[in-house]
Amino acid sequence: MRTYLPERYKVDSGFVVDYKGKISEQIDIIIYDRNFTPFIFRGESVIYIPAEGVYAVFEVKTLFDKTNYDYAVNKLNSVKELERTSAPFTHIKGKDTKELFDIIGGILTKKNKSTNYFSDLEKGSELTIIVCLDHGIRVIHKDSIEKQDESPKLSFFLLKLIEILRGVGSVPALDVDKYLESIK
Repeated sequence: MRTYLPERYKVDSGFVVDYKGKISEQIDIIIYDRNFTPFIFRGESVIYIPAEGVYAVFEVKTLFDKTNYDYAVNKLNSVKELERTSAPFTHIKGKDTKELFDIIGGILTKKNKSTNYFSDLEKGSELTIIVCLDHGIRVIHKDSIEKQDESPKLSFFLLKLIEILRGVGSVPALDVDKYLESIK
């Protein structure tokens, strides 16, 4: 993903943290803002990304099945439960604040264990993008499901991901003062 996503997005593995010091579970792939996320906490071999800067999280598994689907949902929820801030920012027309958006969640897999479960995915699913290389891709919206079962699956996935990320726009401005309060 690092190679194909526009440079405004950064891709890493790590944890997501909020201003209260709460931390998500470890996430396989975090897509976050490269321009407006002012800092990333780095441990010896661990990265902590402020929740405000996160666009999407993905889990990577060999098999797509209900267990791994639920696992990916739990990881997504560990990020969504964090508290995000949205500080005012200045632009050419004055000041504004960015409304918080739903963080995108997905799972990337190689093989499908059960055709029925993959086929039975419903509109409004908690995960937005499901990739199963041997079976297809599902982009799940509130009222529809886009399917790509034939090649080029990976091109479809990357272009859809870019389209979804573009629709989100920019991340909210991080309220640095709230982070500073928590470390005092």
